[in-house]
Amino acid sequence: MKRKLSLRLRITLGSILVMAFSGVLLLVMMNVYIGNRLPSLTGNLIGTIGTVQDDTQVKGNDAIVTPEFSTGQKTTINLSEVQAAIRKASNELLYSSFLLLIMTITIGGVCAYVISGRTLAPIRKLNDNIRRAGTENDSTNLSVEGPRDEVRELTVSFNAMLAKLNNSVLSQKRFNASVAHELKTPLAIIKANIDVLNDQDEKSIDDYQNTLRIVELSVRKMNALVDTLLDTIQQESATLDDSVKIDEVLNDVADDLALLAKAKKITLNCETNPVTPIMGNTVLLYRAFYNIIENAIKYNKEGGEVEIRCEEKKAMITIRVKDTGKGISEKDQAKIFEPFYRVNGKNSEEGFGLGLSLAKSVVDISGGTITVSSIPEVGSEFEIQLPVYDKN
Repeated sequence: MKRKLSLRLRITLGSILVMAFSGVLLLVMMNVYIGNRLPSLTGNLIGTIGTVQDDTQVKGNDAIVTPEFSTGQKTTINLSEVQAAIRKASNELLYSSFLLLIMTITIGGVCAYVISGRTLAPIRKLNDNIRRAGTENDSTNLSVEGPRDEVRELTVSFNAMLAKLNNSVLSQKRFNASVAHELKTPLAIIKANIDVLNDQDEKSIDDYQNTLRIVELSVRKMNALVDTLLDTIQQESATLDDSVKIDEVLNDVADDLALLAKAKKITLNCETNPVTPIMGNTVLLYRAFYNIIENAIKYNKEGGEVEIRCEEKKAMITIRVKDTGKGISEKDQAKIFEPFYRVNGKNSEEGFGLGLSLAKSVVDISGGTITVSSIPEVGSEFEIQLPVYDKN
């Protein structure tokens, strides 16, 4: 089995071939030109010598006799020797040209090898990171570093693909395990109340109404759960072709949650700077920000505050959501992004533990990262970083 050449060697060999072809072509053209000009050059030389003085004499076809002005003596110029000297100079020029061509190709090849190595260094680093991500943790995003070039765009695209693949693999497990667990309680409540009603010999209208009320509440809870699960599953097939203005999306979320904040007596401050639009999915990013900010309001203290900040620096958009709520313990901080995980002490009726999981999946698909820092009884701060990246 033949071993394929590396991209670096192929670039180097290609550069050498281009230099060799150009150099040989230039060398051939130059020597052909000199060979064509040599006879006329010799004839012009003879003609020039013949017109120097009136007493210049031509002897046959091989010599010219011309006076020497300083001594009064005459000098004989051998034409055969002149032509031989010119041919010798021409041959030496051809030989020197070949030597210079070989030196140029050698030096150029070494330079091409070194330059191509430096140029391909980010790609080799990206390849090493991808290999480590594949062996260590399939859900780990690659760090987005360096200038806004093709390698950066490739890293962002790989992160999006990695997140989609990871979500695709885990979605079935999430659905099978989590749905069975979450639906078990309301179904058990419905069955228990229907059994109690059936066991009664005499059933009043109030008994029917109470049973129907409990069944209705349980059905609503199951519907809400199914809707949330569908949001989680639909993100896998979502496209990232929208030009999303993150600052405008955050302002929309803040406006939509203003009534909830007012009802909870929470001060909601949203200060966003205009940032560069990114390629993503507007609906999914809206839902991700909505879930995070809604949690900051719902689990805050009465009279507390929620601050939303957005800024762009070094081709990276940073979103911070800070609250003055009860905070999250260090143990829970490592698990809050897992599906169906709910922090102890929070009202389980207010959610299913899917909001932050959905938010993290959306951020991962967008090529970004999300982290949380929190101090119990002081507050929490979520930080989202999204790379500025577009298809142009």
